[in-house]
Amino acid sequence: MKFFARGTMTVDASRNYRGRRMVMVRVNVSVYDVSKRFPRKVDAVLKQWAGLGLNEKSARTNALIKAGKKTGKLIVKTLQEKGLR
Repeated sequence: MKFFARGTMTVDASRNYRGRRMVMVRVNVSVYDVSKRFPRKVDAVLKQWAGLGLNEKSARTNALIKAGKKTGKLIVKTLQEKGLR
């Protein structure tokens, strides 16, 4: 294992948006290269994602799923651009 990611996902209060509920999720993740004795931070992601649903619970679930998937793809893309494997 060469990389280790650590972060948080924070759900904000929901609000109405075009007759549906919208929930925002803030993601704060740091990625470390742990292949050597001392870990080195190689990437950080601080982003917000929105999720929509008929009620607050479904909007929150959609936002968390979307945030997780998109953040993972963003981390992989950034590491590939930096030439890290």
